[in-house]
Amino acid sequence: MMRHVVGSTSQESDSSKKRKSSDGKGGSSPEGNAKQARWDTEGLATLRPCEEPSSSNHVVREPQRDPELSVEDLKQNLRHKDDELKKAISTQDKLLRELSSSVECPVCYNVPRVAPVPCCSNGHVICQRCKAKLENCPTCRVRLTDCVSQIAATIIHRVSHTCEFRYEGCTFKSDIDKITDHESSCIFRHVRCPHWACDETITAKNLTHHVIASECGDNYRDKPLPYREEMEYARALDDEEGNGFWRPSLIQFDGITFYLQVEKSGKTKNWYFYVQMEGSALDCKMYGVTIKVRKSLVSEGHSVVYNGDVCPIDIKGVGEVENSGGGLNIRNSIMENIFDVDALDRSDLEQQEESGGDVEGERFRFWVEVDIFKSPKITAVKTEKVVKNEK
Repeated sequence: MMRHVVGSTSQESDSSKKRKSSDGKGGSSPEGNAKQARWDTEGLATLRPCEEPSSSNHVVREPQRDPELSVEDLKQNLRHKDDELKKAISTQDKLLRELSSSVECPVCYNVPRVAPVPCCSNGHVICQRCKAKLENCPTCRVRLTDCVSQIAATIIHRVSHTCEFRYEGCTFKSDIDKITDHESSCIFRHVRCPHWACDETITAKNLTHHVIASECGDNYRDKPLPYREEMEYARALDDEEGNGFWRPSLIQFDGITFYLQVEKSGKTKNWYFYVQMEGSALDCKMYGVTIKVRKSLVSEGHSVVYNGDVCPIDIKGVGEVENSGGGLNIRNSIMENIFDVDALDRSDLEQQEESGGDVEGERFRFWVEVDIFKSPKITAVKTEKVVKNEK
């Protein structure tokens, strides 16, 4: 009996242990499995320092890494990408050239820049300027009507346009929104000679050479600023309308040639002093000028001063100068007070009268002083940009 009791007690103890394990302190009950799943999901971050994951339920694997490429492999990949990019650019350029050629005017060989774009009934494009001079299509000879091409109007905003002065050597190309601004300041554009009696048009790039070679101006480019020049005037040398002209004086500043111009208008009874720059109206905004017209260099008495803009080389004559708003205008009555009579020429006057030759009359002298500088407005804008960039 005693053995039986002891055996029963041992079996009960084993059963009790199994029940305890089933209650969550051992074994694999549903509640225990749920806890294990949560632990697996949350990962190692939920472990306390003293806990470790079970090797049978959770395995941490190192991330796989691609084998490292050699320097030569990287260079080869870059060359391959570069070849692909060049090929894509070449394909795009070819397409744009074909589109540009499809809307090129067959008369002037220019791509129209303004919509609507005229065309004949067969779809052949022609620019508005040439259409106004023709009655028949230059391609198929059908009579021109008021047909326009909507496709051409779209294409001209997508293709690159060549500069109008490409035949002079300009290679610039741009979209339709920028090409006009470029042409207004292109160094290959045609400008008129600054000499009042010369009607030649020269490329802006070759203007200085023309003025010097043709003696259309006095070269003082080697003189430092402020530039000072003593000028002479004789009333008898005015033309029939009372106009007086002087050859322009070449002045150098910032690697650019400027021209001092002096003219007297018999119509307005005014004297005009202005400085032209070999540049466009936009280029002129970068520079300013001070012009002083005075009786003597040793005294500020009887003098007039101008501080303002320089004039672009594209204008010519006092009429265009007045419209531009640049330069110094002095009434003739004020100039009479500035004149200094050249007493040395009175004997010459008597000799001219005795010889029966042309009599110039009295000669007058006055001084013109010119100083050119970078525009303070442009300098202020550049300084402001620098400060913003530093911030």
